[in-house]
Amino acid sequence: MPVKPPVKPTVPVKPPVKPTVPVKPPVKPTVPVKPPVKPALPPGKAPIPPTKPVGPVRPPLQWPTLNINIDPIAFINLLNTLGSIRNSDGTTSLPDGSLVNADKNSVKRPDGIIQHADGRVEYPDGRIVWPDETIEYPDGRLVWKDGTEQYPDGRVKYADGSIFDASGNQINAE
Repeated sequence: MPVKPPVKPTVPVKPPVKPTVPVKPPVKPTVPVKPPVKPALPPGKAPIPPTKPVGPVRPPLQWPTLNINIDPIAFINLLNTLGSIRNSDGTTSLPDGSLVNADKNSVKRPDGIIQHADGRVEYPDGRIVWPDETIEYPDGRLVWKDGTEQYPDGRVKYADGSIFDASGNQINAE
């Protein structure tokens, strides 16, 4: 058999590569920094002192408004130390004739009016006025601030004149 001569592998030929030069950023020329020049007065003139700036002047503040709420029970407790007499049953008699009950939650004044710590006021005729200005009468009638009335039998009369019975049915037809 005939012998073939060995074949050399062929290497691909690369094109010649041009060497690259690194690109430098452009350099900005530097400007020399000059020190600031202090303004000088002409010779023979004295410097003028600065004056107050001209502008709106704020008026002085007024005194604040004081809102004072006086709690009758707290006021009575304050007065307890000034001339009050502690009774054996726990009540306290005040110089004006008022009587603070033993629980310290109501004051009975000399005119018969009783002021309670929850804000209600009982009058000698039996009326009770609640803090929201609802009036409760001794006969069981309630009158609210807006004029609505509730009667002891359950009827309700509103300020517009309409009347409803205890079960909610309207009695008067308008």
